[in-house]
Amino acid sequence: MAGHDPDGWISPNPEEQTRQSLRTIAAALEQASAGLADIFRLNVYVADRQDVMTVSEVL
Repeated sequence: MAGHDPDGWISPNPEEQTRQSLRTIAAALEQASAGLADIFRLNVYVADRQDVMTVSEVL
């Protein structure tokens, strides 16, 4: 799932990309009558090593 909003816009900011990805995942889970608390395991792949700490702070 990409970190883009419903209009297809993708922020260049890794923090905002992470937050949008979580919103997208939460919306998909809500459609299945579930939520983020129901996630047992989540794998996150970061393209740029410099962004790892930023992404980790959001999660």
